[in-house]
Amino acid sequence: MIGGSITSLPPEVFSPWKQNADFGGLYESWGMGLLLHRIFLNEELPRAKSLGHYVESISNGSLQRWVDDQVAQLKRMSLPGGLIIPQLLKQMLEISADSRLELSRAARILWDIRYEKFSITDEQTLFKYFSSPNDYEPPDGWTHSFFPDYD
Repeated sequence: MIGGSITSLPPEVFSPWKQNADFGGLYESWGMGLLLHRIFLNEELPRAKSLGHYVESISNGSLQRWVDDQVAQLKRMSLPGGLIIPQLLKQMLEISADSRLELSRAARILWDIRYEKFSITDEQTLFKYFSSPNDYEPPDGWTHSFFPDYD
């Protein structure tokens, strides 16, 4: 059960943080990333023996290695969107909240895969797209996204 596990809490909960920092859709992005992992890979999430073990996995890098392994598994799969879904998972499960993809951006990316049938097969385009998904436009344009996204 994702919601009942301490691992569903994002790492910043157990790391030093700036008082009154606004994480916006970053906190929720972690949980949604875990849900997407479960959907795409049909694997259980790692279970920490205790809160201390989970915090240790954050600080010693084993949680990051787990994320990297999951992304590598997705890259080996034939998924809609080509390289987009592995990169989406990687950015939603960033250990640092400052680097994590906001949930609204993730929604836009899923829209592009689902409704625009958008796919990326090269790293250069992937980097350009993820640097600003809301502003990106493919060479042939969008089929359904003809209005500006102000989210």
